[in-house]
Amino acid sequence: MTSQPKRVRMTLPTITVLDVLANAAGEDIHGLEIGSRAHLGTGTVYPMLSRLEKAGMVSARWEDDQTWQEASDKEWRPRRRYYEITGAGKAALAQARQSKAQYRPGIVQPGSAS
Repeated sequence: MTSQPKRVRMTLPTITVLDVLANAAGEDIHGLEIGSRAHLGTGTVYPMLSRLEKAGMVSARWEDDQTWQEASDKEWRPRRRYYEITGAGKAALAQARQSKAQYRPGIVQPGSAS
């Protein structure tokens, strides 16, 4: 029996994290940087990223050994996990933006005139 991915509640913080990932297309972005750009704490961001990954909206990969070793030679830090929005995440983000804008007219869509 195959299990369906869990449905993710599209709260404003979730939309913000997906938006950060959508705007970082092609860029290596790790959890701490996502939290910084979204103005959210790690206790919010990391569980959210885990749920989004399980739902197929985000893909993740670990930093490669060589990059991590080179960075660790300069200053010790843990290995980073990089995140990227998937096609399903982009579709969910577009739908959430549209529905949230209907219920909260004050939300300005990225790229739209204020």
